[in-house]
Amino acid sequence: TSQVIMASLLAFPCLLVLFFFQNLRSVDSTCVRQSNCACKNDDGRGIVNLTLVAIHQKTQAARFMSEKDSNGSVFHYNPCSPFTEYGSDHSSNVCTPTNDVAVCQVHDNILYNAGKQNTATFSGISSDDSVRVVYTSSVSGGSTKTTTIKLHCDESKYPGVLTSSGEYPANNYRLILSSKCCCPNACQKAPSGNSSGGGLSAGSILLIVFFVLVVVYFVGGVLYLKFARGAEGVELVPNRTFWGSLPGLIKDGVLFLIGKCRGTESTAAQYEKI
Repeated sequence: TSQVIMASLLAFPCLLVLFFFQNLRSVDSTCVRQSNCACKNDDGRGIVNLTLVAIHQKTQAARFMSEKDSNGSVFHYNPCSPFTEYGSDHSSNVCTPTNDVAVCQVHDNILYNAGKQNTATFSGISSDDSVRVVYTSSVSGGSTKTTTIKLHCDESKYPGVLTSSGEYPANNYRLILSSKCCCPNACQKAPSGNSSGGGLSAGSILLIVFFVLVVVYFVGGVLYLKFARGAEGVELVPNRTFWGSLPGLIKDGVLFLIGKCRGTESTAAQYEKI
């Protein structure tokens, strides 16, 4: 019994130390802002990049829309680019790129700018390993709306799902974006066709080089034969004899392969040997 008590007394300080360092990591670990929609974890876990999920087939459009929450509000969100959202009268002068909107709240068919792109602030990594991004926006009457979005890592969701956790206290909104791209280093490459993707593929480069060489070969050959040898007409074609015999050579090669596959002799092998 005394040994059990002694072991418990020794284990208790160790548990306290582990608890302290775990909470210290949660408090001290931060995600350093790289852009409006990307941050880099300073504990080495990598970059959370929302660029891919922010791209919409329509320009200046929200990427995510939440279901109506218990307060009757719907939120539209684009983590990277300001967008335009229209009210019930199909007009908008609140949620627009001019107002740098990141989060647009729709309540009773009235639009509110609930957060601007340039106010994006990434908070420290919480105990559940989620990063939070906070947006603010000043509204009429001198009050400020604040929207906190929890970036929940969920590899099963792409582009993602936006949900509202309600408003508390007043003018403070809690949203959750569940997406594969909320996981560190999960979405680093730009999509195919995106202007930021950049560059030609290796195959495209090889094709360009090939056709350039073909053009140089024929144009250079024609010029050489005309001015250096005084050739005219069909004699201007470089290596005319080779190109003339090429179709026959291709035919013989195809027949040879077919003959090998069928186990029969090719046409050339049927001639009598001298």
